[in-house]
Amino acid sequence: MLNTPVLFLVFNRLETTKQVFAKIQEAKPIQLFIAADGARIDKIGEQEKVEEVRKFIIDNIDWDCEVKTLFRKNNLGCGKAVSEGITWFFEHVEQGIILEDDCLPEKSFFFFCQEMLEKYKMEQQIASVCGTNHLFTKYKNKNSYYFSNLGTIWGWATWRRVWNKYNFNITEIDIKFFEAKLKLKIPNQKLKKWIITMLTEVQNKNIDTWDIQWLYTLLINDTLSIISCKNLVKNIGYVGTHTENTVKHHPFFNMQFFKFDLDKIEHPNQIKVNSKMDSITFKAIVKYSLKKTLTVQIKDVLKKIIPKFIYLSIKKYKNK
Repeated sequence: MLNTPVLFLVFNRLETTKQVFAKIQEAKPIQLFIAADGARIDKIGEQEKVEEVRKFIIDNIDWDCEVKTLFRKNNLGCGKAVSEGITWFFEHVEQGIILEDDCLPEKSFFFFCQEMLEKYKMEQQIASVCGTNHLFTKYKNKNSYYFSNLGTIWGWATWRRVWNKYNFNITEIDIKFFEAKLKLKIPNQKLKKWIITMLTEVQNKNIDTWDIQWLYTLLINDTLSIISCKNLVKNIGYVGTHTENTVKHHPFFNMQFFKFDLDKIEHPNQIKVNSKMDSITFKAIVKYSLKKTLTVQIKDVLKKIIPKFIYLSIKKYKNK
C-alpha cells in the first residue's frame, strides 16, 4: 500500500476518471481525498455527469483506506475549484500527491513521489515533486531526477509548508521585482515574456486558472522542483474539464510513460538547478505550448468579433 495521501481532483469526465482511478486503485493509498467541482447551471446534462463521476469513485474504492470528500454543490470554476481543493487537502495532511482526472500515472509515479517527499521534506528550497517530463526520454542524465526552476502539474506532489505560501488572488505584485527574479531563473526571453503576460491576465481576472499563481509562488520564493528524468504521467485530457479547447494533436498530450525503478535510483550529489535540462525544456515549452496558447487566444478573439454563423462556416469548410 501507499503510505502517502492522494488528492484526486475530478469534475464531469467519467472515462478519463475511470482510467486515472484504476491507477490509484493499484497504488492503494491509505488516505484518499476526492474533490469535485459542482455542475454549471447553464450546461444541460452536466449535473448527471458530475453525479455519475462521484458515484463511480465511491462505489469502486475496494481497499481499506480513509476517504474524505469535498463535493461542491455549486460550480466554482477551474481556478477556485482546484486551488481550494488543494487547500482543503493540506488542512488535513502535511504532504501528499495531487492528480487531476486527466493525468494518467504509471504506478511507480506514486512511490517516486513518496520517496522524494520523505527525502526532501526538511529542505525548504524544494517545493514540489513532478511526474511529467516534457523531454520524453530524448536526453539522458546520469541521475534519476534533477532540480528545475519550473514545476509541472500533470501529476505532482508537495508539502503543506509550500502550499501555505500560495495565494489565489495575486492582485498586488511588484512586476519589476518579479521580472528581476525571472531574469536570473528563466533565460529564455519568449518564455519569460509569456509568464509575465499570463500573470498580468490573472491579475486582471481575464483568465480563470490556478496554476499561474502556483508558478509565481515557486519563482518568487526561490524554490526548486524535482523532475523525474523519465516521464511518469501522460495527460489524456483532450478536451479540458472546464473548457472546450481541443488539444488532441499537442505533442505534450498522451506522451508515453515509463516505470521508475526505485531500487536503482541515482540521487544528484547536490541541490542545484540543472541548467542544461532547464534550457532544453524551456525551448520545448516555447516551441509547442506558447504556439498553442497563441492559437487558442486568436480563435477566442475571432469568435468574439466574427458573427457566429460565419465562424462556424469557416470551421466547417476547414474540416472538409
